[in-house]
Amino acid sequence: MVVTWKVTLALAIGCIAILKPYELASAICLELVDVCIKVGMPPSVLNILTGLGSEVGAPLVSHPHVDKIAFTESIVTRSKIMTVGTQLMKPVPLELGGKSLILVFKDVNLNKAAEWTAFGCF
Repeated sequence: MVVTWKVTLALAIGCIAILKPYELASAICLELVDVCIKVGMPPSVLNILTGLGSEVGAPLVSHPHVDKIAFTESIVTRSKIMTVGTQLMKPVPLELGGKSLILVFKDVNLNKAAEWTAFGCF
């Protein structure tokens, strides 16, 4: 679900998107491209770039034809991407949320709270 949040806005306004997923999560992203093509999206509109961040992600972030960078990553990687993005004057929106924050008040239905927390996580 997070993958689609990152690319749908770019695609909706007519941009081509390149998605570089986490190395261990590439299969679902490759499947997403297949689904998009099956429903009529032209090939090469949504592109998946697989590989290690240091070998594939870093050149992508610093490429002069990449106009915007959006990411969900570790603090170390975030710092590297922000540094490169800032130097090249690219918009790099920060995702500052925690992992599945939920406020539980004393009048809450705990079963529903647990159900929606799990939905938010997974």
